Amino acid sequence: MDIRNAIRQLALSGSEMYLTVCTVDAVDEDARTIDCTPINEGAPLLAVNLQADQNQTVGLVSFPAVGSEVVVGFLNPAVAVVVLAMEITKSVITIGDTEATVEDNSVVLKTQKGSATLTADNLKIDIDGTTLEMKKGVSVWNGGSETTANATELQKQLNICKARIDAIINALKSSAVAPQDGGATYKANISTALSGLTSEDYSNMIDDKIKH
Repeated sequence: MDIRNAIRQLALSGSEMYLTVCTVDAVDEDARTIDCTPINEGAPLLAVNLQADQNQTVGLVSFPAVGSEVVVGFLNPAVAVVVLAMEITKSVITIGDTEATVEDNSVVLKTQKGSATLTADNLKIDIDGTTLEMKKGVSVWNGGSETTANATELQKQLNICKARIDAIINALKSSAVAPQDGGATYKANISTALSGLTSEDYSNMIDDKIKH
């Protein structure tokens, strides 16, 4: 007899549910049941239900920790169900195509075309094949290994480069020459015009915290 039918019979009969406190001996996540032993040293209880309908995987189910205490209710002598749990290790809620699984330092959300997995030091999001993973200060798109450019630093260095090029062009155009000196005066004027210019530095252009 499944739990739904047992509840119906309990309601129709006017009987009261019998409750007992047990210690969890084993957990079967696939069957969504536990084995436990009453603390009054009664006979062990096998395959105690964690969910109302054991034939489906929808709804809410929480898995108690082995060794923890639970309150077990008897709908009839043959059907028992966990009513309360002192400590749980995992909860799963499934509504249609959406599923959320919560464990210690781990949350997994799934929809029809997307998922998100959050752990203590990592977040991974997958939306229909497009992925983003963030861990230890690094963001990775689609599992790539190529770094991205620091746009602000790149613009700064390009401006420095432009200033140097402009200065060279102006020096070539405007520097004075002297006759019959082999270009010495022209060379000296250009060197003076170009002295003090800053060279660009592209060493900080790469942002290795973002990869694609």
